[in-house]
Amino acid sequence: MNRNRIVALFVFGWALALWPSTGSAFCTIAGNCEPTPTGKIVVTHIGKSKQPVPATFRLYPAGKPASFRHLVQTGHAGKPVELLTGKYDVLIAGNPPLWGRGVEVKSGETVSVVLGGVGGLLVAGKDSAGKPVRSGIVVYVAGAERKAANIVTTGRTNERVPIVAGVYDVRADLSPDIWFENVAVSRNEVTELGLPEPTTIRISVFDPDGKPLSEFVFIQGLDGNKVRATKQTNTEIAMSPGRYDIRVSLSPNVWFRNFEVTTGRAVNLKIPQRGRLLVRLTGNKPDEKKRYWVYPPGKKSNTVVTAHSDEPVTVAPGKYDIRMKLGAEWQIAPVEILPGKTAEVSIAVP
Repeated sequence: MNRNRIVALFVFGWALALWPSTGSAFCTIAGNCEPTPTGKIVVTHIGKSKQPVPATFRLYPAGKPASFRHLVQTGHAGKPVELLTGKYDVLIAGNPPLWGRGVEVKSGETVSVVLGGVGGLLVAGKDSAGKPVRSGIVVYVAGAERKAANIVTTGRTNERVPIVAGVYDVRADLSPDIWFENVAVSRNEVTELGLPEPTTIRISVFDPDGKPLSEFVFIQGLDGNKVRATKQTNTEIAMSPGRYDIRVSLSPNVWFRNFEVTTGRAVNLKIPQRGRLLVRLTGNKPDEKKRYWVYPPGKKSNTVVTAHSDEPVTVAPGKYDIRMKLGAEWQIAPVEILPGKTAEVSIAVP
């Protein structure tokens, strides 16, 4: 037997020796003894069949972490357990874990705790057209890390999902996701969660010829670390109320920072029409292809777009510098791009 096991057994035996048993007593210095105040607890575990089922439960001092260090006693559902008077948390481990919090044991009394049973969860709401939202929901153990191992069940919006009574975190699989935290589901009752009324936004942008552009739209949390949804320009985008950073993948990128979405509005965000840039080479080698960079005046580290000569590129309206290397020298040419226009720039090859 290894040393760790010996130590563990010693500690466990020491704890049992110190734990007051039935019939023990408190004695004062004067020698007067009184029976230790105890009561009993009976735990009933209701299964999905709505009938009591076997289970093992653990008891911890109320409010203490569910660790071996704080474990008071274990027991079996349906069988009374005698305890010192006080408040306890009762746990039936599983997925989901079933808790009875702050159960008070009184002297000479038996307290009954019923855990489990089946309730219902309904996540309901309508889209911007007034039709029921059709999407998935994922239910996690409340407060647990949001990973696959902690998923209790899944379902669909606007459909009742049967679930064991308990407390959960619920994610509605929308764009972006909607979270409901610490949702309590009671036995034989349906807990209904309402989805916020969506707002519809359209981000309009057109190419130099006046045709709608289809570019990626990234909707991000305000911390900017996580992309919450990916959409397209010139389409209807349903969004839930909140604040977002929205990035449109153009040259250069267009940002709508800290954009507030309020309930039930139709918003059209307009981006100026794009212009076109065409760089041509003249001189000794006009047919040679050369790469060039476009950036705001004096800011060559902030490249807006890069292309080759004789290849037209779409760029936002504004003033830019064009930078091209010819031989050992860098040539810089200024240009102004206008909405719906093509700016042609000629660069001479020595």
